[in-house]
Amino acid sequence: MLLTFLLVGNKTSVFAQAPEPITEDKVVIGQTFVLKTNQELDDDLAIIGGTAILNEGSRVTGDLALIGGVLQVFGTIDGDIQALGGSVELEENAVVHGSLNNFSST
Repeated sequence: MLLTFLLVGNKTSVFAQAPEPITEDKVVIGQTFVLKTNQELDDDLAIIGGTAILNEGSRVTGDLALIGGVLQVFGTIDGDIQALGGSVELEENAVVHGSLNNFSST
């Protein structure tokens, strides 16, 4: 009986819903923003003196601008990355379909 509950009765924890998509530009100023696994930002992302972490399976459909902040990418960016100062970290599974323009960034 306990095994039946664990396999059938507890469906909510096994089949978690995907995070809500973000359907407008996102601007991060001096804070931390995390795009969750399987979450989509359906527009542009700007980071000014803040931190953005794009988890594996996440997607930004627009362009990304970084000014003096930190960008850590495990997911996908469909547009271009413009970086002025700061740090851009493209991890092993990161995908950038556009260009990476790096001006004094690491």
